Amino acid sequence: MTFTDVAGYTYSAFSPPGWLYGFAFATDPEGTNAPWYNLAAVSDGETLKVYVNKFLVAFSDLTTSGSPNRALAVGSTSESGYTAGAWSVGRGLYAGGHSDRAYGFIDEVRICNSALTPGQFLGTPRARLALTSPAGTNLMLNVTRGEPGAACSVLQATNLSIPQAQWTTLATGTFDTNGTFSLTIPKPSGSSQKFFYLRAQFKPPPVGALTYHLAAGNESWPADIRAQIIYSMDGAVAEYNRYGTFTKSLTANYNAGVPTAQASYSGWIDFGGSRNFRVALHEISHTLGVGTGPNFCGFTSGGIWTGSNAVWQVGQFDGPSANLNTDCTHIWPYGLNYDNEGGTENFRRHVLMIAALRRDMGIQ
Repeated sequence: MTFTDVAGYTYSAFSPPGWLYGFAFATDPEGTNAPWYNLAAVSDGETLKVYVNKFLVAFSDLTTSGSPNRALAVGSTSESGYTAGAWSVGRGLYAGGHSDRAYGFIDEVRICNSALTPGQFLGTPRARLALTSPAGTNLMLNVTRGEPGAACSVLQATNLSIPQAQWTTLATGTFDTNGTFSLTIPKPSGSSQKFFYLRAQFKPPPVGALTYHLAAGNESWPADIRAQIIYSMDGAVAEYNRYGTFTKSLTANYNAGVPTAQASYSGWIDFGGSRNFRVALHEISHTLGVGTGPNFCGFTSGGIWTGSNAVWQVGQFDGPSANLNTDCTHIWPYGLNYDNEGGTENFRRHVLMIAALRRDMGIQ
């Protein structure tokens, strides 16, 4: 996410790699096999945050710019390709004209003139209402994509323009475990038309089980280093929450005396000379038990991990003859010990491997 404020200062917040998967236009021009994403960017004048689905993946401190006005700039001129003050979605703008465009589909766009909280936009998909007319004298209203266990109401009116308070409640119910709800109603007589409205509970998704905070005194860290640690930890924690469930609170610290980085099972991480996304993922693995967990080395024989869960997992990745190597402190492959081990797929596999190791050690 990049924007320029009214004073001319430009801000950016970039996610770590691997959060958006594209598709091959040559072989899949309609994007049939491409995943959908919910994207949100929020600026409250002090921070710029970017969310992918329910996860915070990028953060930028706007206050360090020194700008006298950090409000979003609005264009004041019009050209052949755009109108002053208007929004263009899915297209880039360069030298007064549209240039790059997003390949894919954009389903819904919302723009708000205030900084929303995650609870206001990180919700589950909206429930959908469909009307069918089976044989007989009744109609069937089917609701899908609801919040399992949540209450819902179906309202009816003959005039679409009247206030919702004047609509008639047909029925109330509860979504089942699949998020569905059905209602049978009589078919209207004659040619009279009726409109139906669904009112359903709308909940934000739960926060991931793995969390972190900065160590005390972080306000005095060098600004660029502090920003690097926040960027890396935001992305790494989100990656772990994306592919697994790890219930733990971590503390991220800056220690100039540490050559690279180090971490302990207590959840404490010291960042020194190495602070990138890959390093954060690697150090978090130590807080979750790699080389530090109960009887970690007890699952090692001849430098090979013997726990059944991790053995199965590496076999899924690399074939039935694959081994997971360990020196009682680190693992490889998928330990992310060096930058050349990184990459979108390896980041995902790393998290799944850590989850398997923890199951072997009996860590919940």
